[in-house]
Formats: sequence, C-alpha cells, structure tokens
Amino acid sequence: MLPQKRLAYIRKCIATHGETSNNSQYNLNPSENLDTSLDEQGPGYIECLENVDIACESVPNANVQTNLFHKDINASDHRIETASAIDNVSYCFENDANNTDINDIISNTEDLSKADKSYESDFDSDDSVKDPNYRHRPPSRSSTDSSSSSSSSSSSASSARSHSSHSENIPPALHSSNSEIIPPTLHFSGNENIPLANSQLENLDSNKKLTRKRQRNVSSWKSEVAKRLRNTGHSYTSKKLKKVIPARKVGPPCGEKCRLKCSANVSEEERKNIFDEYYNLGNITMQRQYIINSTTMINPKYKYTNAANPRQNNNAFYFSVQNSKVRVCKTFFKSTLALNDRVIRTAFEKRIPSLNNVVAVDGRGKHANHAKIPDIIKFEIREHIQSIPTMDSHYCRSNTNKLYIDGSKTLTDLHKDYVKLCQTEHKPYGNYVMYSHIFNNEFNIAFYSPKKDRCDTCEAFMNATGDEKQRLRVEYDTHLIEKDLSRAEKEQDKLKGSSVVVAVYDLQATMPCPRGDVSNFYYISKLNVLNFTITDLKTRDVYCNVWHEGHGNRGVNEIASCVWNYLNQIDTKAERSIDVIFYSDNCCGQQKNRYMISMYILAICKFRNISSITHKFLIKGHTQNEGDNCHSLVERKIKKSLRSSAIYSPAQYFTLIRTAKSNGKPFAVNELTYDSFYDFKEVSPKIGKNFSKNIQNETVKMNDIRVIYVSKSDPGFFFYKTSYSDTAYKQIKVSGSTRSTQHDLMTLNLPAAYSERIKISSKKKQGLMKLVEKNIIPKYYEDFYQNL
Repeated sequence: MLPQKRLAYIRKCIATHGETSNNSQYNLNPSENLDTSLDEQGPGYIECLENVDIACESVPNANVQTNLFHKDINASDHRIETASAIDNVSYCFENDANNTDINDIISNTEDLSKADKSYESDFDSDDSVKDPNYRHRPPSRSSTDSSSSSSSSSSSASSARSHSSHSENIPPALHSSNSEIIPPTLHFSGNENIPLANSQLENLDSNKKLTRKRQRNVSSWKSEVAKRLRNTGHSYTSKKLKKVIPARKVGPPCGEKCRLKCSANVSEEERKNIFDEYYNLGNITMQRQYIINSTTMINPKYKYTNAANPRQNNNAFYFSVQNSKVRVCKTFFKSTLALNDRVIRTAFEKRIPSLNNVVAVDGRGKHANHAKIPDIIKFEIREHIQSIPTMDSHYCRSNTNKLYIDGSKTLTDLHKDYVKLCQTEHKPYGNYVMYSHIFNNEFNIAFYSPKKDRCDTCEAFMNATGDEKQRLRVEYDTHLIEKDLSRAEKEQDKLKGSSVVVAVYDLQATMPCPRGDVSNFYYISKLNVLNFTITDLKTRDVYCNVWHEGHGNRGVNEIASCVWNYLNQIDTKAERSIDVIFYSDNCCGQQKNRYMISMYILAICKFRNISSITHKFLIKGHTQNEGDNCHSLVERKIKKSLRSSAIYSPAQYFTLIRTAKSNGKPFAVNELTYDSFYDFKEVSPKIGKNFSKNIQNETVKMNDIRVIYVSKSDPGFFFYKTSYSDTAYKQIKVSGSTRSTQHDLMTLNLPAAYSERIKISSKKKQGLMKLVEKNIIPKYYEDFYQNL
C-alpha cells in the first residue's frame, strides 16, 4: 500500500475535479473524509491508482500524475478513463529496465473491469438505437475514437487497449525529445481493418448463412466500413454528402531549396514505406500518437516575453529511416503522410502532457445519459411472448431446441397486441425495437409456415468449398443418383397394369382449431386437427383420414390404422389378386419402423386378394409427391374460407376438405374417432421380434433401408433394399415358424388403441372454455369443447 502522504495526494487530485453522477452529486475536497467516496468507485479502484504511482516512482524522470479524470463525467466514465490511462501509462515504461510493476498494473486494470461492470451499456437497457446519432459502445474500457479532422476512428478502436497483453491493442511507444523515433508495429486480429470496396457492402455476408436470431454486425455498417476505408487511406464515400473521396497517396517532396535536404535524406521508396506504415495502423488514435512520437518541441532562440501575443514553440518533424532518426521539414512530413495542418493540430490538442504526451481518448458518445427502459417493462414483454402457445412443426419435429408459433401473425402484429393489452390495463409499454430484441435474442422461437423440406446433403455440398467439397462429392453424387432412381421407379410403377395399386401417403401439417383473424385465438393453445391423406397415383383418388387430438395422436398406431383401413377397402373391391406399392417420406416415428412392417405382414395374411406389399421410401430432402397437391388445395380452401368467417370446430374442417377440389372427383373424407385406431405396437411382438438382423447375421439399420417388401408366400420374412440400384432383395426372418405364424395371424384380432377419448391438457381446455364464456367462440359449440 502507499504511504499516507501519497494516498492523500491521490485523493486531492480526485477531489480537484469532483464527480457528477446520475443519482447523486459528490463534492469531493481535501477536507472531507474521502474513504467512502473512493470506495464507491468500485473494488480495486484505489489499488490500481496506488500501483500506478509505485510504477512511476520506479522509473527515473517519469512525470506521471494521477489526476486522470475529466470534469462532469459520471462514475462509470471515470473508471473507463482511468483504465484507459493506466493502459497507456504502462507503455511509457515498457522499454525501461527498472520497470517491474507494469504487469501488476495490467492485472489490476483487469480486476477493475471484473469488479465493477456498471459502466457497460447493453441493448437491453438502452433504447437509443432510434437515435440517428447513436454510436454503438461495446462493453470495453475504451470506446471508438474520432476527431474533427478528415480522419476519424475505425470501428476497431473500441476494442483497442481493452486488454494490454494483446499485441493488436498496443498503442505507439512514447519517447522523449532525445529518444529514437520507432513507429509502432501493430498486428490487428481478424479483418477489422481490411478495407472493403463500396461494391462489397451488399455482399458482405453472402457467404455466411445467417440464423433466425439476427444479430447486428456493427463492422458491416456503411458508416463503419467508410470509417475503416478512410483510416487506412483508401477511397470511400462520405456519409452526409455521398461524395466519393479519392484514396490518399504520397505527395510531391518539398523541393531542392529545402535547407534540411529532405529529398536527399529520405528516398521515394522509404517515403512509400512510411506512408504504408502510417495507414496500416488503421486506427485514428494510433495515427495521432504516431504524429506525436514523430515530433519534438523546439524553443525559439529569440522570443519577446512582453509581447501581446508571445511566440509559440516550434515543432521539429522526424521520420525513422533505417533505424535512425532523420529530421524533415513540415511540408515534407505532411506530403509524405498525405496530411493537412488540421490533422497535426488535432493530434497536439489531444495529447496529455502529464502522461508523457499520451493521446487522450475521445470522449464523444461515452455519456451514460441514454434512455433507460425499466426492468418491469422488459419482464412484461417476456411474459407476453411466453403467453403465445407453441405448436409442433410438421417438418422439424426432431428439432426440440426451437419452438414454433402460429405463422398467421407477424412480429409487428404481436407488438401491436402487446401495446393494446398494456393500454387496456393502463401500464407503460416498450417500443417495437425492445420487443423485437427480446423476441429474437432471448427466445428460440420461429413463426411456423409450411414449406418444402430442405435437403441437408445438398445444402452441405453447396456450402462447402475446396477440399471439403471434394470430400463430400462421392456422398453427394450417390445422393443424387438415389433421388433420380426413386423418382424414375415411381414413374415406372405408375405405368404398371391394373393388378398393381400404387399410392403415396403423407400427413398434412397440423390445422389448429379455432382459427381466424381474432387476437384472442392467437394467445390460447388450440385443438389440433390432423389430416392423413392417401393418394392413388393411377386414378388420382384421394382418401383423407381426419381426426382431432381428442380422438388420437399422430403416431404409428394412427398412421398404421389408416393404411390398414385403406388396404381393407382395396381388398374388398378387388376381384383378383393384386400387389400394392406405397411411397412415403422417411419419418421413422410414423411409418419407417417395425410396427408398420408388422402391419404389412398381418395385412398379407388377413386380406385374401393382396399378394404383396412394397413400401418405397423417397430420398430425404426430395420427398415432394402427388399428395402435396391435395394438401395445397385444402390449405387454399381454408384461407379462402377465413376471409368470411372463423373456423370454430373440426367439423368445419371436414366440410372444407370435402369441397377443396372444385374439379373432378372430390376428396373422400373419413372422420375418425378414438375407436377407429388399432394398437399395432401390441400386435408387433406376436408377429415377430427380429427386425434388425438379416439371415447373414448382419445388423440392419432402419434408416438405411430404401425399399421394404412382404409377400403372402413368405409371411415370416420381410425383404429389403438399401439402395434403389440394388437388383436383389436381402432377407430378415421375423419369426421362427413360418407356417404356424401364418395360421396364428389369420385368426388374430386387432386390439383397440384407445378405450375412451384422449383428454387434452387442462391448460388448453381452460383457454378454450374461456373463449366460449366470452362468446368469442359461439355458445353453439359449448358442448363440443366442454366434452373434450
């Protein structure tokens, strides 16, 4: 710790400037007890100042004082300025052999930032994004520097000096008038200072696939890109006048009459190297420090002390050429660096003599007087977002990390509903900017809208480059071959004779009930209505099996029961033996599993006219099929109906599906109830237990299977292919005795999947009944919702 005298001196320096805070006014002076006030600056604050003073004592002739503060800056900015100054002071001693405390300063500076983060201003508590003059201030100890000169700070300045152990954040070394000028060598991480042409702005993120959760990228803003271009000496477009400013270049030398003979001492090649060295800094603060380090103050030999306007001191300009200090005239200096008087004058105005001419950090944009949003408003925004009921995605059921909400509203609509709710309850509310920020950054929520499946394999290959693309080439080519073969085989199957039935089946996206342009519908969990369609690819007949979640789920029992009823129907109509071929997607939870295979084996044993059943799975990512046309017509009919009135019950969906097709044969609709479904999970063990090892004792993964085939002549087996290019089937023996298996299955009765209606969640029922009580859902439907 410091002696009491020195500690009192530090307190006196602080008290001289005082402190202004948002919440209270501190009038610090030496007569007061300053221990409490100093402690309020944050843990480690005094200790950092003490270490700075100790380090100053250890360096000869180091004129460093501890009055590091500016007037009328709040407590958080005191800490910022102190931390920045401590960083800069440490560089004054970096070449001194007697310096042993610099690392302590750095570590204490880090402790200071860890101890008190109150100066950080994040988006959650700052609504100034609507302010056109707002500049983003990252949570670091220093912020972006700028000046009134033609050069302004780069976006990388906000990160400079935030950690003094990194080489890219080291400011130029400071030198006395007798020291050798060694311009700083900086190494910036990443590409923060790499200039970008204006034409590149629109395509800045073209190679990066953005997620739903949008994050602002300050470095890609036009103003920041122009700032980087300006600081690196490249051509840029001014923000206000939209004027193209040409790139900077080395100007002509001073001329032969120069008494310093600058052109003879510094060659054109060396001038170009100095020019590049200066603009490669890419940071206005570093460049100003470069100018300060390249000058030495000279006292005039003759000076009138009694003059009204006494003569100012002169400045000698130097360049470092081959590790030696070469003096040049001001004209040569400006021309070499492509600068004007204003830039040099600003650099001198920014220096701090008490800190050995360290360039001061620019203070603009660092105030803490931004609009603050109360935490209660943020809390109510989160509550409103959490009140929105989520739904399952038809296409991404395996993605459990993301939640989906009804896509009939936009984020703007949600904010309007939130504002209307707050106005009704006479509460303050947040603006759209804050609502959007919380929605996109604190929640993993997406608006659900049906869309085509995207192929992971194709996307991965398209996004790959170089060696990675070559590595994926074989897999990608095989994938495309399988896709083409599956589609070609489907077209060939459609041309087969009348003894072959070819059909495709799929589950349509969930249809919520009630549904309409009523705000209250959006904020309650709705009843899900499901439509499983089977499309005959030859006759184009479509069979729609419709039920709601009070009667059944969306699992394999429901899907298998619908397919079973379809097989029963075509078996009854058939006058001779037929073969059935199905196509579908690769959903393992619904149709690509042992329970569906068990149902197929049972069907060929039970139904007299069905000789074989083949199930061909379309390639993942390319499962578009004729059944999608039916789903599209139904959805179009529903949207048209919603223009005139809302949908209050599943029965209205049944009618809309029947009338969805305006030309030709209408869709056949089977309204299913809980007693329409069979429990094939219970049946499967009675049919067989081996579904994973073939007769060669090889393990077979269900995901690898492309084609499944069962035949009446071999009821104890199922045959499979793992590629459409395979010519022969492989076999898996499901049960032990084939003959006894077929006899037992013919007499097997199917157990019911449900003995009563399925109860929906209490929260969902309460929400629905609340709508009935408010007459938002007509009382006519009260009995239906009451019996759910």
